Amino acid sequence: MQTVKTLNWTQPVGCLPGVGSAINKCLEKLGVKTIKDLLFHFPHRYLDVSKVCLINDLRLNEAATIIGTVKKVEKRFFSKHKGLVEVIISDKSGYISAVFFNQLYMASAFSEGDWVALAGKVEHKYGRLQINNPLYDKLDNSNSVHTMGILPFHPATTGISAKQLRSLIIKAVKYIPSKEVIPDIAAGRSLMPFSEALKQIHFPKSQASLERARQRLIFQELFELSIAVLLKKKATGKFKAASLKTGKLLDQTRELLPFKLTSDQEKVLGEILGDLSLAAPMNRLLQGEVGSGKTIIAFLSCLVSIESGFQACLMAPTEILARQHYQKIQPLTEKLGIEAAILTSSLNKQTREKTLAGIASGQTKLVLGTHALIQAQVSFKSLALVVVDEQHRFGVEQRQILQQKGLHAHNLVMSATPIPRSLALTLYGDLDVSTIKELPSGRNFAEKVTTVVCRPPKRKQAYEKIRREVAEGSQAYIVCPLIDPSDKIEAKAVEEEIEKLEKIIFPDLKVASIHGKLKSEEKERIMAEFSAGTINILVATTLIEVGVDVANATVMLIENAERFGLAQLHQLRGRIGRGEKDGVCILFAELKTSESVKRMQAIRELKDGFSLAEADLTIRGEGQLFGFKQAGLPDLKIAGLIRDFDVLLQARKEAKRVLETDPELLSDVALKKVVEDKFRQLLEISGG
Repeated sequence: MQTVKTLNWTQPVGCLPGVGSAINKCLEKLGVKTIKDLLFHFPHRYLDVSKVCLINDLRLNEAATIIGTVKKVEKRFFSKHKGLVEVIISDKSGYISAVFFNQLYMASAFSEGDWVALAGKVEHKYGRLQINNPLYDKLDNSNSVHTMGILPFHPATTGISAKQLRSLIIKAVKYIPSKEVIPDIAAGRSLMPFSEALKQIHFPKSQASLERARQRLIFQELFELSIAVLLKKKATGKFKAASLKTGKLLDQTRELLPFKLTSDQEKVLGEILGDLSLAAPMNRLLQGEVGSGKTIIAFLSCLVSIESGFQACLMAPTEILARQHYQKIQPLTEKLGIEAAILTSSLNKQTREKTLAGIASGQTKLVLGTHALIQAQVSFKSLALVVVDEQHRFGVEQRQILQQKGLHAHNLVMSATPIPRSLALTLYGDLDVSTIKELPSGRNFAEKVTTVVCRPPKRKQAYEKIRREVAEGSQAYIVCPLIDPSDKIEAKAVEEEIEKLEKIIFPDLKVASIHGKLKSEEKERIMAEFSAGTINILVATTLIEVGVDVANATVMLIENAERFGLAQLHQLRGRIGRGEKDGVCILFAELKTSESVKRMQAIRELKDGFSLAEADLTIRGEGQLFGFKQAGLPDLKIAGLIRDFDVLLQARKEAKRVLETDPELLSDVALKKVVEDKFRQLLEISGG
């Protein structure tokens, strides 16, 4: 072990006194590897026990600290290994019991005559004052760490308690560097010095100093993230791309369309065409509701690439969606004399080889497909524009492989899951964002759908609703959650459900299932039959989330709705109410937590994806929304993108100013190192 003199906060946390191998493993579970990691393991709540009271002055149900002498320690057993320890404490005004449940080892922590401080909430039980499982300090040999102040409670895990973490962090505080990271900004904004803020966030002297510490650390975190995002955008702009020019082909296509673009579509198309005309790669996110008309904008963008002498491709997450896109644009490509092809894993060998040859020769100008597009055998002659639909359904490496099939190709990613503005400035801060909010006439499907949240006892009524809708000539979906990423588990879940529905619930109706385990031909056959109306009820996983358009479907029952994200639920219910009749979406949910109650309330009341995205971010946190933590979003230790959005805007403004005067961050080595770490994480998200 290193001596204290040589320690600094970049070194392993195991160097701290009291951190043995067992504690070290526990800290690793919390993501703590260095002393700095430990110092950035912030409290998730505080308990103010700064008020020291005499026992007779204590108020019931209020937290306080008392100081007294241990008069008695008693251990009582409920069973062989369970029981309680009661410690009687007295001061000059009276007595109080400290009770530790199922912590029999606590009997050895106290001895008669010890001078101690206890902190906790006071109760009155069995005719006496009592504090259950209090925090405590022995006051004869050290300063108080666990009582008499605003106590921090850090996220803990099995094997290490909040009390142990508090004791370790008090040791780590001495290794906080004294150098200010952003001196000019801190001084200009009257922010608490960084080193002091880091101390006060763990062991605040007062509520006021705690709040000042929070403000400083939130600003610092969002400032560093903003610089990293801006640097990533700058790095992307260094590459050269083909400058694509708009010609007559776009005008010809507009004349062939049976509708006029909405004002939002026109605005977004103008933004994309402006990007494509530049010699730097476009990097743009196009977001809009289901039915807002993103696909036609993507197609028109592809035509610009084709008329400029290059190829374009569009990748979709499912074969159903890829074929739907292909079927929609095929009549237009035939009239325009453009060779388009679809590439999926279900193509037979002869068709696949012919399609690959057309792509490699450049004869095929527009390619639509699934993950099959990223296979090594797929070679483009001159790919200049890559469009990725439902981009969050693809991994980082998959998107990167496709983009690399062109030479710094222009990049357009599309999502029917709207991104809250706060996330757009961070996770997608290097992307330019275009938004279609205006829906074409008759396309606001969510407004035609009533959403009902039910508990299991209402199942019979839900099945009766499905039966009535089918009797009136409509069709229904029943959606099962994907409990496990395994195809076998998915298939089993659906197969078990369909067997029950076929044999017991709806024996007189035509019920079919669709899931990822089925072969492509089988999936297409089932979807064709459902579209034709020969199947009454389709049991499915989220495979139908995108790309399914059956106007006759009016009712959807979603099992275990609490397991889905709000965006996903919104996408699913967008599958019904697409015809003349209104729809009903029935959500069966276990409302066991306050979060699940809030989420079900939001999906019931909110009808547009943008409001739901904001609600999801607020309720679940940015870490869980769309799985962004798994995608590589730099962890936010203390800031919240919704709660601290105003601070984010201020931090971004300061970040721009700093980079204008010091583009390489040469004047601040410490800031440069932190930003470089976040920059690398951001590159992992998009493969930049």
